[in-house]
Amino acid sequence: RAEPHHAHGLRARPSLQAAAGYQPAAMLPVVALSLLVADPEQVACATLLQYKTDDCSGHADKLAFPTLAAPGSPCVPIPQMPEFSVKDQYCAKDGTFRQTVFVGPGCHGEGLHQTYDKSHCFYKFKLAACDPGACPGEGEGQQADGGE
Repeated sequence: RAEPHHAHGLRARPSLQAAAGYQPAAMLPVVALSLLVADPEQVACATLLQYKTDDCSGHADKLAFPTLAAPGSPCVPIPQMPEFSVKDQYCAKDGTFRQTVFVGPGCHGEGLHQTYDKSHCFYKFKLAACDPGACPGEGEGQQADGGE
């Protein structure tokens, strides 16, 4: 498979590419975010569409989760893939969702920078929204249409 253009020029090792399929919603729980961020203007809500197909066609699950509005989220392990860790999960000013994934615990060494947007399918994920402020309601597990 060709390396996604959203890797920002970083030549990812195959082991880093294996981490791309995890669900970011599980990375920074609401409780941890509220303890981390005192200023509500630093909070954002990311919503990803998770597809079953590599080309992001058809039905999708909608995953809404709290994140930050700028880099700086702490390093956390990926529960589904404990051999990886992630940090700097945030909604960028350009409306994209970004994060950095690392091989091993503690976010050490070279990380893979990932950017999710509304136009590109990235490891069966596509961005639905990245908005400032807290997420309205629960949002996770809802079904969404695959069309735009």
